[in-house]
Amino acid sequence: MPNNYHSPNCRYRLSRSQLMLQEVSLLLKHNFFLSAINRSYYACFYAASAYLLSKGIQPKSHSGIVRKLNEIQAQQKCFTQDNIIFYNFLANKRNQADYQDFFNIYKEGTEIIYQESALFIQEMLEYFRQ
Repeated sequence: MPNNYHSPNCRYRLSRSQLMLQEVSLLLKHNFFLSAINRSYYACFYAASAYLLSKGIQPKSHSGIVRKLNEIQAQQKCFTQDNIIFYNFLANKRNQADYQDFFNIYKEGTEIIYQESALFIQEMLEYFRQ
């Protein structure tokens, strides 16, 4: 088990990740697709930041999290490549949903993002259970 797993910050981030994933389910139910993408991203963001924190890494920005996750994956192959690709994709979608005028996403696409987010978080949680 990672050295910092029991740190309050690490546990908090994992808990927040799971809570945000529950929020996505509610947002989808009420057709708030752009908000669901945002919450999906943050659910994964908190899981990824907990993982990095367990390794003693604390990036100062969202792009820093993406960069460090990619660096570690390239060196250690800790996670499935599909999940790393998904996190990069999700970061891009969150930026589009939050900042791009007239960005459209539909229920089916948002549901897929939700499902992939759940898989990403599950893989992060499995890392902590090892």
